[in-house]
Amino acid sequence: MHVWGEAARPLEHMPLSDLTTEERQVVFECLRAAANGPFFPDREFDTLFGVKRDEVRAIVSAWPAIDETNERSVLAINNAMNNLVGYPHGCNREWLQYISVSSTEVARILQKWRRKRIAWNTGNRIVENHGDRRELVESLVRYDLPIEPVLERLAAFGWDADAPLVQIRVDDVLAILNRYLAGELSADQIEDWANHLEVRDDVGMDPPHEEVLREIIFRLANPYLNHEITPELVNNIHAELVSLKDAGAG
Repeated sequence: MHVWGEAARPLEHMPLSDLTTEERQVVFECLRAAANGPFFPDREFDTLFGVKRDEVRAIVSAWPAIDETNERSVLAINNAMNNLVGYPHGCNREWLQYISVSSTEVARILQKWRRKRIAWNTGNRIVENHGDRRELVESLVRYDLPIEPVLERLAAFGWDADAPLVQIRVDDVLAILNRYLAGELSADQIEDWANHLEVRDDVGMDPPHEEVLREIIFRLANPYLNHEITPELVNNIHAELVSLKDAGAG
């Protein structure tokens, strides 16, 4: 079984100086949130992070004077950001108490940091089988329950991809909204679904409706920045999408 915090091992030093001042602040906020926030239970912390919670707290206390040549410091930085975005911690409503930007921005900073500075050694744990990955992404788009095994297997591939493997269509979003309106999915599950889709490079949007679909996914993924997910909101989004289809563009 894949373990969230151990998907990859850094092979070289990654200077934080390559990030902007604002981006480094977000890295610090993620470390602080991981160390002191409600996002990760003590019983799972060591497994998720590959380091002790006290080690992350020590990095927070020493910031910005941290030893970037220390592999455990690099692991703490990577897994704080990775797990805050990818692990189903269920603390999205507490997010802004600890982190000043959205989960999408955290994912962008993490991807920038990874892409610029590091090669990843995954040993025998990850096999890049695009057929399997596509099926898993399709399962995520459908939000097949239980979703946890899908997320665990997808985590082995990361978020990066050269091109989308799956395109989200209007009908895909309508199907999720219909399940919410029928009482099959909760508001938290809708938020979780959108959160996972929002940060993935292997998920694209149907080109004719890309702008509308991205905006809807963002709204559903970030209710604390926009509006709470309620039947009224979902009905409004549903009507907007149905109008697209009725106009002959769906």
